[in-house]
Amino acid sequence: IAYAPVGSVKKGEALAKAGQCTLCHGPDLKGIGPVPPIAGRSPSYMMRQMYDMQQDMRKGLWTGLMKPVVAPLSQEDLLDLVAYVASRTP
Repeated sequence: IAYAPVGSVKKGEALAKAGQCTLCHGPDLKGIGPVPPIAGRSPSYMMRQMYDMQQDMRKGLWTGLMKPVVAPLSQEDLLDLVAYVASRTP
């Protein structure tokens, strides 16, 4: 995002708030109902999950909702998002 502050965590925060992360995972990314919490999760785990969703390698129950969200994201966007998510308190 061109208007985001410099730095992966700040860019990731801007992407999370502009995207649909908080809509399903909650404003604090701690999950809502059956939607899992993602705050504080391992960056490598989160990167792998989103990459697998983009590549149609993940077929979980909620993948259908996530695929259109992660599909347009670049690798840099994904890195920024996982930096932000990992920085949050679980």
